Amino acid sequence: MRNRLPEHLVGIIQALGKHASPQSVQQAILELCGWQPLAAKQLAHILGRNVAYLQNRYIQPLIATKRLEYLFPNNPAHPRQAYRTVGKSQDLS
Repeated sequence: MRNRLPEHLVGIIQALGKHASPQSVQQAILELCGWQPLAAKQLAHILGRNVAYLQNRYIQPLIATKRLEYLFPNNPAHPRQAYRTVGKSQDLS
């Protein structure tokens, strides 16, 4: 990860716990990917969840509803694929 998590994101993640509601997890993903593009593996590590479960249960539905988008939209299988929140501007420098 390029940057350390901002304090407000640390608070969101700590408040989630292991038995968070699906809406809370979705919101956390959107907040994290609004901060900077993150790969599924990074999100899983930050949120303390299984990568495959996170992709199937949260990431794909967020992409389908156009709340999350691919960093490399023309190549979903890109080796450095990451996700960003739709409508949020990121500093990719």
